[in-house]
Amino acid sequence: MTTIDTHRWDSRLQYQDVQTVLHRPRVRAFLNDVVKPALAAIDADIERPRPIPSFEQAVLPRELLDRFAAAIVGFWEDVEYIRLNSIERKDEQIHAEMERLIQNRKSRV
Repeated sequence: MTTIDTHRWDSRLQYQDVQTVLHRPRVRAFLNDVVKPALAAIDADIERPRPIPSFEQAVLPRELLDRFAAAIVGFWEDVEYIRLNSIERKDEQIHAEMERLIQNRKSRV
């Protein structure tokens, strides 16, 4: 929140004032000794390529694997439903299987 004091300070701060302050020895020393190395370290960290871990070192929790497997099963059940739905002459077995697939999908979501 801007107070009257900070507003007065902000409105009095001119470009020339900033340039004058930046050329003072203590400010220049702080910029050279602290700010520039910190920015250089950040830039180096950003630009350094991260090594890709090998799959042998990957650790996947059981819950994640269960979710992957359920997603794959769900995908193929959806494909099966689409296949059955494309059949023109459906008998009772096809309708029953389609209803089972619909119920499985509802339980997944």
